[in-house]
Amino acid sequence: LNLASVTEIVDAYERGVKLNGLAIMNGDSEAANAAYDFVWRCSVELKKRGIDAQRTLLVLLKNGDPQVRLCAAKDALQFNPDLGQLELERIAKLDVIWSLHASLILEEWKRGRLRFP
Repeated sequence: LNLASVTEIVDAYERGVKLNGLAIMNGDSEAANAAYDFVWRCSVELKKRGIDAQRTLLVLLKNGDPQVRLCAAKDALQFNPDLGQLELERIAKLDVIWSLHASLILEEWKRGRLRFP
């Protein structure tokens, strides 16, 4: 990731989120954890590169995959809390597996207990 462009990192982040979701659906906790760890490393790398790099994640808030939007919204809470919270609230109202995740993230965010890279 150190040598990747910001665009490449965002693309890798999206792929990692999708791999995480697939692994969760398949009941493969080891693969799910590995994919999530990769997404976390992508977030860390973007954060190291500064706020403009982090803001590139906002494009993922328009992604067709609600889990991709969920992860991007969670990360957006660090640098654009209004937009991140708004998207999490939208996802929480959907009839998808990720709705519960969105609700839990919002709850932790409001209590000040959410961890970021």
